[in-house]
Amino acid sequence: MTGYNRSSTEPLRVVIFYVSDVDALYARALGAGLRPQAPPRDAPWGERFFHITDPDGHELSFAHPL
Repeated sequence: MTGYNRSSTEPLRVVIFYVSDVDALYARALGAGLRPQAPPRDAPWGERFFHITDPDGHELSFAHPL
């Protein structure tokens, strides 16, 4: 996954929210002036997702099973 540094001693700070429509939420985030790391994409593990990093550096992932 993008953004993870498993060799770091820092704990991973990721929260995953499962939503009904990843693409609609992405469009809403853009409309609110947020800057997701990348557009939604289909992952090999069977989810469509995108990430946003909050001001404290926590990665928020929004996903929907394919």
